[in-house]
Amino acid sequence: MTRKVAARRRPRQKNTDLLKHPFLPGQIVICIDNSPRIPQSTSGPLKLCGLYRVATSLFSLTRKPGVTLVGLNPAPYLGWNARRFKPVEAADTSFVKFIEK
Repeated sequence: MTRKVAARRRPRQKNTDLLKHPFLPGQIVICIDNSPRIPQSTSGPLKLCGLYRVATSLFSLTRKPGVTLVGLNPAPYLGWNARRFKPVEAADTSFVKFIEK
C-alpha cells in the first residue's frame, strides 16, 4: 500500500503585493532614459536629467508600472514607462520651491 504525500504549496501572494508601484502622485522624479522605443521616432518632450512631478501612477495591461507627469501629455499614449525615471529625494524645502518654478 502506497501513501500519498501532500505536496507543499507556497503561500499565494496577494494582488497588492504584486502591483506595488515605485512612485507616488506628487513625487519628484528625474528622467534617466529619454531614448525613443522605435529608432525612427523622436524621444518626445522628455529631457534627459529633466525633473518632473508625478501626476498619477498607473499600470499597463502587462502590469508594468507607468506614470503620467504634470504638464506633459505623451499623446497618443496613456503614460510614460516608470523605468525611465528615478525618484529624487528633496534635500530641503528651498530645493522643492526651486523645482516648482
